[in-house]
Amino acid sequence: MAAFRCGSPAGFIAAMSEYTEEQRKEMIKAMTWMLEANMVYADDDYLISWMNADYLCNYFKHLFALAVAPTDQKEAIQNLKDMVRFMELHTIYTPAGREVLKVDGFPPRYTL
Repeated sequence: MAAFRCGSPAGFIAAMSEYTEEQRKEMIKAMTWMLEANMVYADDDYLISWMNADYLCNYFKHLFALAVAPTDQKEAIQNLKDMVRFMELHTIYTPAGREVLKVDGFPPRYTL
């Protein structure tokens, strides 16, 4: 897998186990910035107006990898809880082309 396929930092995330603790923290910060992963923690109203199927489908596996990357289990668990909320918000119908769930019943054009 190319390190920046679809703009994703797959190679950096795959190497996470090789970093020192300090490098790991810095890489998590950098990858969070690169992926705009702070969207996972945005408030519901903003996230509903922003949600995008392209972002979700291209970056979900990387967002998940970042969520479990911290060595502190409490932090990783909280990250996963935030990921659940992020995914749940993507399962509500939103009008005006938000395109994650469609009112006509057709499945989205992506698979996770």
